[in-house]
Amino acid sequence: METYPKKRLEIIIEGPRLNLILSMLDDLGVSGYTVFPALSGRGQTGSWSEGMISDANRMVMVLCIANEGAAAKVLEAVQPVLGDGTGIVCITDAEVIRQDHF
Repeated sequence: METYPKKRLEIIIEGPRLNLILSMLDDLGVSGYTVFPALSGRGQTGSWSEGMISDANRMVMVLCIANEGAAAKVLEAVQPVLGDGTGIVCITDAEVIRQDHF
């Protein structure tokens, strides 16, 4: 089976910033994404779980697959939104079987 190289981006942010991130992805031509709730985790300030944080601090993860050029633009656009706030971005190499979807 033939596969095609792409980039996988995982953006974990506070819920109130979600619409801004999704608008950026749309504006940058990212063809699709999936949003997951982040139910618990551990970071610089320690462990947390969904029941410990308010809805305003609720965390979500946005997963998208993009070509290398679009991924670089996403990283550049997302960096100022994160600033010193809560959130991380991971980028990894990925292989897909349907190139025309990305």
